[in-house]
Amino acid sequence: MHAMAHISFPVRLFKYISNISIRVTAAVQEFTLKMKILASSAKVFCKKISSAFSKIATALAVILLSTACNLAYAASEPAQLTDQEKLYGLNLIRKETMYNYAFFDRVPTLEYEKAYKKSVAEVLASKSTLAYYQQLQAFVALLKNSNTYVEMPKGLADYPPLKIEDSLQQAVITAISEELAKKIPLGSIVLGINGQALDKNLREQTFPRIAASSPYSMWEKGIEQALTGKPGSKITVVYLTQSGRISSASMKRDAISNPPKWVTASGVIEKNQNYQASTLEGGIGYINLGNQQVGQTLSQIKKSRSLIRKSKALIIDLRFNQSNSNQLAAGILPYLTRTKLTGPSWKTRIRSTDVDANGHPIGLSWSGSQGADLYPNRSGIKKTVPMIFLISRDMGRGAENLLGYVHQMRNALLLGEMSGDTTTRQVEFPLPGGGRLTVATQRGNYSDKIDYAGYGIQPDYMVKRDPAFFVSDQDKMLQRAIIEVKRRM
Repeated sequence: MHAMAHISFPVRLFKYISNISIRVTAAVQEFTLKMKILASSAKVFCKKISSAFSKIATALAVILLSTACNLAYAASEPAQLTDQEKLYGLNLIRKETMYNYAFFDRVPTLEYEKAYKKSVAEVLASKSTLAYYQQLQAFVALLKNSNTYVEMPKGLADYPPLKIEDSLQQAVITAISEELAKKIPLGSIVLGINGQALDKNLREQTFPRIAASSPYSMWEKGIEQALTGKPGSKITVVYLTQSGRISSASMKRDAISNPPKWVTASGVIEKNQNYQASTLEGGIGYINLGNQQVGQTLSQIKKSRSLIRKSKALIIDLRFNQSNSNQLAAGILPYLTRTKLTGPSWKTRIRSTDVDANGHPIGLSWSGSQGADLYPNRSGIKKTVPMIFLISRDMGRGAENLLGYVHQMRNALLLGEMSGDTTTRQVEFPLPGGGRLTVATQRGNYSDKIDYAGYGIQPDYMVKRDPAFFVSDQDKMLQRAIIEVKRRM
């Protein structure tokens, strides 16, 4: 009964204040009308008086309604977590990482138990749910793995109508609201946030909370999250335009709660592309797997068999394929190889509660298997031709698994940027307040036993995203691939 009364209080308060504002407005309007009737001999004077009263009524109504809305919003925010809930969340993270996490050997100097004890005091001292989750993120970030992280509850954080991406450890503005686009040019570089240099802000406030397997992914994810904060809070950004002008702009963090109409930089290639297959100049076959259902992709690749056989060289574009299915490799590579491809191996930890002095699991046991071997398809290529696979940070696990096979193809090269490290399986656990813990449980190796899970896949030829990359009207990675494959024809 008390809970129901508490929940309905903001609604009753809102209605009560709204009724007051309506009555005040009506009373002032009635008074204004009487003034007009009585003041027929002094029209000019009374016109000013009536206008003033109308403005007062409107302002008063706005103030009252705004107060009601603010009170209702405050009452609807999630309640502060109890100490018991805070400790439960932290203990759950410790327990499930101890049981499931597959990469403790990557952090041999981490004193996990000591870090846990320190985190107990920090989570109990947190003053808000947002601060609590930031502490949880910092604790999990000590494991240094991109696939083991804490996700905040929805509505706990927001970002301004401005998106930035990593470009050689610089934050380039790649998307912005239509309104802000009138002031801030796309391709500008963010130099500072709220009076602090971006580099310092990242290292002191953002990086400690980022779960990253490498410095590369640390910068990528750190810059991506640098602008997030409390919903509705104000943020001031200092930026440098490509013409050399330094300026600043203030805005609210409300892009999630109030989605804007986005203007995107020309060099940002649409990620939701469909499958494409065409012949480029010089008889180079180009196949873009796009980002669609894996079944659709495999159906399309069958229709491209003639193009594959006729091509003097091939460029396979995986950059925006975010499939997590291993069927991608099995459905495509048999058409592209003339030799057997040995499947990558994988292994998953068998749960263990025994730990050493640092809190690391000891006596680990593993359960694993070898990926399926792939064999040439008779309707695929008839002779070995130069191939380049375009890769990027945006690929999914299915594309990275495919590259585990490509590693054996001597006629194939990888070009683009380091992948985003999605080559692992994960388990998820709900946390108090609506957040979520995700833990990496699987490791993967190439057929020659080289470990790639937890690192990402390095291209043979790196094409870096410099600031000019994002505002170019040309696909620089594809252009570079055409140049490189021609050299090998």
